[in-house]
Amino acid sequence: MKQVTVTETVFLLGELSDTAREKALEKMRMALYDNIDSSQITDHLNGELYSALTGTYDGEISKKELSKRVGLNIEWSLSNCQGDGVAIYGTLNRSDALNVNWGGADNATFTRNSHGNHYSHEHCMDISLFEYDENGYEIDAESDATEMFAGQFRDLCRELARSGYAEIDNLTSEQAVLEYLEWSEPRRFTIDGDIHPTKWWGE
Repeated sequence: MKQVTVTETVFLLGELSDTAREKALEKMRMALYDNIDSSQITDHLNGELYSALTGTYDGEISKKELSKRVGLNIEWSLSNCQGDGVAIYGTLNRSDALNVNWGGADNATFTRNSHGNHYSHEHCMDISLFEYDENGYEIDAESDATEMFAGQFRDLCRELARSGYAEIDNLTSEQAVLEYLEWSEPRRFTIDGDIHPTKWWGE
């Protein structure tokens, strides 16, 4: 069998035309998006939630650490689809969230409802608010107070979703692509801006 050598010209990002460069950047953004570790987004959202509850920003926080500090965990889906968003579950005590308007209540529970079996957003959780009577017994808070409190947290879930999308945009921005190309194995592109298969790269 006769062997045939095929030579093809490939380009670095800076060698492409403006149109091809934009296409290459978009291809690389998608590649970075596909490789985002979900824990990166979770830890970011945990840090944002902790800051909103306490008024203290400690950066990214792991799922285990958030649960330890405030008794909550976050579930999210942020792919720009219907039903996407952020939901909060767990039990929160007033002493752990002094930056929240409790309206005289002492603790709250966030439990999954039927929507939460398929989605993750601010309407996937049932929120119950409790306070203690003069004998120290836990009782349900007034409905108006519960509605006020629940509205506060549904708004917070919307803010967290926006923050999560912003973090995804940051991780797939042009600057992120350029930084990735700088420290990773060099990427070559076709003249049209498609990513060239690495197995054909020459030295």
